[in-house]
Amino acid sequence: MFTPRIRLAGKCLAGALLALLVIGCSEELPLTAPISSGQPLLTASPDGQVQFVAVVATADAATRTLTFDGADYVVIADDDCQIVRITAGDETVVEFADIVAGDSVKVCGLTQEDGTILAHRIRIYCTCDADCINYDLKFRDQIVTIDYAGGSFTVAGMTETILVDGNTVIWTTIGGGMAAGETDYTGDQGGTVSREAGARRVDLAFTDLAEGYTVQVKAIIEDAATLRAVEIKVAGESYEECNLFEAALATVDLNTRTVTFDGLNWIGVVCQNALLSDADGAVLVLEDFAAGDLVSVKGFPLEGDTLKVCALTKL
Repeated sequence: MFTPRIRLAGKCLAGALLALLVIGCSEELPLTAPISSGQPLLTASPDGQVQFVAVVATADAATRTLTFDGADYVVIADDDCQIVRITAGDETVVEFADIVAGDSVKVCGLTQEDGTILAHRIRIYCTCDADCINYDLKFRDQIVTIDYAGGSFTVAGMTETILVDGNTVIWTTIGGGMAAGETDYTGDQGGTVSREAGARRVDLAFTDLAEGYTVQVKAIIEDAATLRAVEIKVAGESYEECNLFEAALATVDLNTRTVTFDGLNWIGVVCQNALLSDADGAVLVLEDFAAGDLVSVKGFPLEGDTLKVCALTKL
């Protein structure tokens, strides 16, 4: 009898590991997915039925196929598969395309001869062990434009402008994935650290985002053209830490929007929508900066010594 084994890697706002296994599909899970630190074992019943909760790694809408963090098996949603999302205790029927990487799902299905699992029921759960963030939609896409000064960005697959405010949670995970049995703690520098695998959840600022990043966004619909992000998770594989330093300006060229720095080789290209301010947070324009000013610089390296400056603060 086919008995696949699974090691789950939990991902949730509270940083808790999600892992529950039961046999068959007769029992229902609570509306908030349960938390466990045990090593899960996926076991098929004599008739081949399985039921498990896991975190989605990939979702292919064309083939209706799911893979999972830390697991070596594949789930294919049957054409008649019932797919629902649990939000604030209510079930809403959704399409397979609404499942994205990072979702916690409960799968009920039958094992097949090739080792895959044919799902006839998928439930998408809130993975928090506290109250869940309220949002209207969730999507995964790539950032194509950012307005650092205006606090907004756009993504490749959507026309809406996505706003960011002081309540938006922005984060990523650095240092590897979670493994079954791991526990988290708050590190000395903040963020959540995985004791066993070294994974570290890092809170980010809006200026840590860059064009080209893959992000998973939970957002509220403001109007037909505007969304407001309540959470932005940057895919670990696309995240690169930006450069942050203090230096004195050597030159400021307003025509080319370039700056150079005393004692450094960087040639800073200040993007049109960069966040420019003084030490008290007052908004400035590039004309307010001059050679000799001590500044804090935040930017992303381009080719050679070129640095794309997304934030410049006069100290």
